[in-house]
Amino acid sequence: VYTLLPLVTFFKLSLHRIVILYSLRLWRKVLIELYRLWHITEDDLLIHDEGNLENAFQLSQMFSPEFPEPMGVLYCNPGQPTYNDLLHEQVDDVIEKLDDKTLQSLVTGNNTWTVK
Repeated sequence: VYTLLPLVTFFKLSLHRIVILYSLRLWRKVLIELYRLWHITEDDLLIHDEGNLENAFQLSQMFSPEFPEPMGVLYCNPGQPTYNDLLHEQVDDVIEKLDDKTLQSLVTGNNTWTVK
């Protein structure tokens, strides 16, 4: 009579070997990356400056999975007015042009007539 016990035992051992081999491959990749990181000097690093448009463009071209995806402020130009400033400026200009107008005069306008 043949039993399946040796086959089951072999399968379990094979499965464990596969898991171990897969783990070793992952560790190999991790070690290669760590080795690469250990040999990076300070001159190899890019220090981000949010006022530099060229660096911001380079960061915006980084996509996963080859690179980490950058998040946050990539470019900031403090000399440029914000959207909020431009909107308030536009509203103030319109109020200045139409300061003697009321809502009723704006709705009815100049071309009105009376229906009898």
